[in-house]
Amino acid sequence: ANINAAAEDGTIQKADTISKLLMEYLGGIEPDRFDLLLENSLKEHQVRGEYWLATRVADFFREWLGYTDVKMVFKDQPGATSHWTYGAYASTSVYNKITLGYNNVLKGSYSNESTLQEHLDDTIARVVLEDNQVLKKLLTTRLWHAASNVTNTNDQSCSANANCTDKKYPNCTSIGLCGSNISTGSIEMHRVYNRTQNIPNTPGGRWIDLPKDERAGVLTHPAWLSAHGGNFEDDPSIVHRGKWIRENLLCEIVPPLELIMVEAQIGPSAVDKSARDRVMEATELGDKAGQCMWCHSKMNSLGYPFEIYNHAGFVRETDHGKAPNGSSSIDNAPDPSLNGPVKDAVEFSIKLSQSDHVKRCFVRQTFRFFMARDETLADACTLTSMESAYDQKGSFIDLLVALVSSDTFLYRHHEGE
Repeated sequence: ANINAAAEDGTIQKADTISKLLMEYLGGIEPDRFDLLLENSLKEHQVRGEYWLATRVADFFREWLGYTDVKMVFKDQPGATSHWTYGAYASTSVYNKITLGYNNVLKGSYSNESTLQEHLDDTIARVVLEDNQVLKKLLTTRLWHAASNVTNTNDQSCSANANCTDKKYPNCTSIGLCGSNISTGSIEMHRVYNRTQNIPNTPGGRWIDLPKDERAGVLTHPAWLSAHGGNFEDDPSIVHRGKWIRENLLCEIVPPLELIMVEAQIGPSAVDKSARDRVMEATELGDKAGQCMWCHSKMNSLGYPFEIYNHAGFVRETDHGKAPNGSSSIDNAPDPSLNGPVKDAVEFSIKLSQSDHVKRCFVRQTFRFFMARDETLADACTLTSMESAYDQKGSFIDLLVALVSSDTFLYRHHEGE
């Protein structure tokens, strides 16, 4: 109604009106999440974070980060190389305990808890609505929204009084729970975050603070890592993740495969070879280096830091008999401050968050999404205004206000006029 009224009286073209409308409709804080009333059951939206974004704004971050594909990428043994394939877990069914838990947090099939995509949605919404140094916090935050793994109404525990042959208790598993798929799938959902402690079944308890040496920001979130990872733990996820960094945070281009006259393929899996070893052998060593590194020099060094995680976003405990290796030496970044050695994805994410070039790429990505086109030289003034607005306090809302109050957004150019 307020938008229609502003359109009718012409004030919709004034910066202060635009700012007020954006603040009103961009998102909000709502513990009961009534914005999901038409999409989810009451039980489902009660487990979501209290911060929410309008669909169009949320879609920008989903499209830019590309994590909505997370459910589409099959993962063989999602916990492979992680802590959860060793110790006590080695003597029990790893598949039932970890794979079902991961699949459940991926698709929400056996509980009323939220999914990986929704976890990242809620985490991003909080950063955006707090609206202070948004890009930096997106790339460094360790305060994430997650699913509770505490037994809920879908899980029934075995006890001395429980008849596990009853239809409502399909199976008693070796870990003492009834309903193997349901219970196992629920209680193991926190393992993808490398958590040993339970995540409480409370609104505040679902906000978890991750260790500084394990995670930092959206690029270390399992939803992003899994969406840009392969099917197997030794797949070349390095290349996919590095390509994303080059194109979406550095705003540079990697030539598509159809333009490359080289067979893009790494060697077969081997017990003693990690994905890093196989990618290096296929692209950086020997006769292929001269051909492959024309493109792989743009991707490999940017993807290596993420090898401290496996294909599904679990923190690695080991990597084919060796300690996980996320070290990299970057020497061809468009921002010289990004060049040099990095220890792992945590350190790399922090460096990215401090880069002016990355900030400008973020401004350009925002422009491209909301204008539905690439920028041109004629848009230079608008991009400068957007960056200046953002620089005041790192406000994404101010960035949007600068865009939607610009002549670029408000007026359409007709050919011949």
